[in-house]
Amino acid sequence: MNNKIIKETLDLIKHYEQLNDNDASMIGLQPKMDSNGIWTSGYGRALVDKVNKRFLKGNADKQKAYEIGTVKDEAQACSNLDEDLQPFANEINKAIKIPLTNNEFGALVSLAMNIGFSWLTKTIIPAINGGNKKLATDTMLKYIYSSAGKLPGLYARRLSEVEFFYTGKLVFYAVDKNFNAKAIV
Repeated sequence: MNNKIIKETLDLIKHYEQLNDNDASMIGLQPKMDSNGIWTSGYGRALVDKVNKRFLKGNADKQKAYEIGTVKDEAQACSNLDEDLQPFANEINKAIKIPLTNNEFGALVSLAMNIGFSWLTKTIIPAINGGNKKLATDTMLKYIYSSAGKLPGLYARRLSEVEFFYTGKLVFYAVDKNFNAKAIV
């Protein structure tokens, strides 16, 4: 297939990755740690030590994360996001054997960017290729855990991805600690 990443896909990802400045006393936008302790910059770019090819993780890697992960502004963060999403888009386009709408494709790109493409190959892509999109989206909703446990923020993102998959509409959710979800737009 040859689907493209549309603006709404980028808006979905940007909403949940939330560009921020971890240290306003420094020039540029500094990296932050995600829920697994992995340092990210911009809109969720995982930072990797170029020498040993491992993710920068935890406070021990903070200095290195700041050295390699600072982006100068939102434009650079957007450019990095486009660059980061393309490999996921390419893999999904290769793996999917049936036509998808751009919103279905975009929901899969968002999920792959967040959990890694290999997780999609276990159940989600086979379900879609087999014509069972319901199984695929039910499975998407199970990816709400990190090393910190079950996370309301991941559940909110999965709900938005599933909504986008089916309707093409961007609906964002607030999820409380009891996993009660409420659409916020």
